[in-house]
Amino acid sequence: MKKGLTRRDLLKVSVGAVGGGIAATYGQAALHTQTPEATPTPVPTQAVETKSQAGLYAGAALEGKTGRLWGLEFDPHLETYRRLAILFQRKTGAALNVEPQPNHAFEFRLVAAQAAGTQPDLACIMGKHCVPLYMRGALLPLGYSLYKEMKIKPEEVFFEDAVLSYSWKDEIYGVPVEAGGLGNVVNVPVDDVRSLGLAHQYPPSDGRVWFQDYPEMFALARALQHEEHGEVVRWGLSSKGFDSSSYIGILRSLLAERGTDWWDLANAKFNVDTEEGVQAMKWFVEDPV
Repeated sequence: MKKGLTRRDLLKVSVGAVGGGIAATYGQAALHTQTPEATPTPVPTQAVETKSQAGLYAGAALEGKTGRLWGLEFDPHLETYRRLAILFQRKTGAALNVEPQPNHAFEFRLVAAQAAGTQPDLACIMGKHCVPLYMRGALLPLGYSLYKEMKIKPEEVFFEDAVLSYSWKDEIYGVPVEAGGLGNVVNVPVDDVRSLGLAHQYPPSDGRVWFQDYPEMFALARALQHEEHGEVVRWGLSSKGFDSSSYIGILRSLLAERGTDWWDLANAKFNVDTEEGVQAMKWFVEDPV
């Protein structure tokens, strides 16, 4: 994130983004509720020097530097931040503390923190929540400093909708870590799959992009799941917090085979209380657990 947003700038962007005194009031309050008090997890994560736009890539001299990462306070995400942290530290020698944040009004807390000079170096945030940050110019463009320097072509490694979510006025301001389509897209920990000797059986390490079906995906989830004394201590896959979207995603894939959807617009009818609706619930609730 860029440095140096003033309190006056904060009020400008808040009013410009959502209008009126509500955002300004929230911004003022947010300045007094920053999460250094929330016991940030002292785990090394991606560290990127953001005082200038030069040298913002893994090849820069980052040894010994420390920064901060804000990410959603959601267990599966936190586990991923920490895993990436360790990998980045190994590659660069840089460390960065993970500071979990509640999801509510994440983007405006970032703007408020920037006004106070306490913003993080990196933030993991949904693209659709970045508009106020784009409008204010609060984020650093990564087209040259990251993608060109690292010889990465975003259009070749990311889904188009993922890239567009982090684009503003022909510039990319983020690194997509997932695409939309909850219930259809799964983040597979490929290192764990390899350590189990299953890389040749499941996507993406076997060369496929999609799972053949849900039972295949759940079979991998069971293999990745850890239990101690009969209790699950790590889920193979988790949709906690996104249950409705995940269930509807499964249902839509089943209904697509007969050319309809969970909501039949033409007939103004829901297709939840159906054979497919029951099967989707079984796959979502019974098999993964």
